[in-house]
Amino acid sequence: HALYIGVLMVLCVLLHEGGMDPYHEAKNDLEAQMGEAWDAVERLRAIGEGHSDYGRQRRDLKRLLVTVEEDLEDLNETVKVISTNLERFNITKEEYDERCRFIHNATETLTRLKNNMPKQKQHQQLDSMKDSLAHGGFQDDDGVALMMEHQDAITRQDEELKQLGHAVGRIKEVSVAINEEISTQDKMLDKLASGIETVTDKVRQTNRRVDKIVEKMSTGKQYACIGVLIVILLILCILTIS
Repeated sequence: HALYIGVLMVLCVLLHEGGMDPYHEAKNDLEAQMGEAWDAVERLRAIGEGHSDYGRQRRDLKRLLVTVEEDLEDLNETVKVISTNLERFNITKEEYDERCRFIHNATETLTRLKNNMPKQKQHQQLDSMKDSLAHGGFQDDDGVALMMEHQDAITRQDEELKQLGHAVGRIKEVSVAINEEISTQDKMLDKLASGIETVTDKVRQTNRRVDKIVEKMSTGKQYACIGVLIVILLILCILTIS
């Protein structure tokens, strides 16, 4: 994700300068994904939990929501980085405000999608199996195996969520470091540009002085030649008179 954010930042500069902006494509993709998610929610409600395809469709919807959330987080981090120097990325204040509003609205829409997602019947069955096993009234081996399988899956999910939390923390640290590095590079480039302008001015002044000196030297040579010719002419006149 950190590499994705860094690449997207570079693309924002290069493509925006060329008349293209990858933000709009990412926005359209997010809107399409959320529209697809709403359709999936409606389909789940229509077929009901008793349908044979209910579990598969619900898993597909969960994966889609995870993808939407990850893409939205990446886009949000990119917008945060751009906010540090709008001029560098050729983004106006109005465009930046519009992007912030879109991310805010998309986050609220994602929350509503999660809240409207139908509950999974298997979780209720798992709770019932736990209660039966706790009271000694559940002795079916297949049922116990199913319950243990669900418990293992939940444990793995908890572990993955912890790892994801650590990864998000590292991504945030990398994003902050990238932001600081960009700010430092901007300052260095500003100093370099100022130094180049100063050197250019000095070179121009030196060139003008050299031109003046050459011009003076050329004029002096002309006068010297005229003087020599006059002397030669006088000598010839004296010799002729003699």
